[in-house]
Amino acid sequence: MFDEQPDGDPHGECAAEIARLTAELKEARQDLRIHEGINVERDARLVQAEERIRYLTMDLEEKERPLDAQMARLNANLIAANEKVLFLDREYGRVCKELNLVRAEVERLKAVDKLAIRFLTWKLPDDVCADPCASMPGYPGRSGTNLLNAPQARAMLAYVLADGATKT
Repeated sequence: MFDEQPDGDPHGECAAEIARLTAELKEARQDLRIHEGINVERDARLVQAEERIRYLTMDLEEKERPLDAQMARLNANLIAANEKVLFLDREYGRVCKELNLVRAEVERLKAVDKLAIRFLTWKLPDDVCADPCASMPGYPGRSGTNLLNAPQARAMLAYVLADGATKT
């Protein structure tokens, strides 16, 4: 089977098929050029969009840099402030404890002052008499028992502690 006549011309049906295929090829080439044009145009828009994204990203990064630095400074200041607050909290607790101790000591001293005043206002009984060692400074073994006997000391303490004298 040959597709050509002996003189080299194609058969009639082959010639028609060749013509049809040539026209189809021409049409496909036109479609390809159109698609290539569309693709070229689309690719150009994609390149423009990528350039715009790159520009906007760089612009955003430039704007973020000062904000990042400012945020870092703010974070450092916040950490320092938190440390100061913790220090002040500890100091406040320490000062409160010390203040409570001072208040307790003041109350104790007020009570002692009241007791001392009560003691100094107690009238000595007629039978109280200092023995020689109580009236001699530097005498060995001096103590309160050299001035009062036990019943007199009890009477004096009962007087000093009477009427809520230890309450402040």
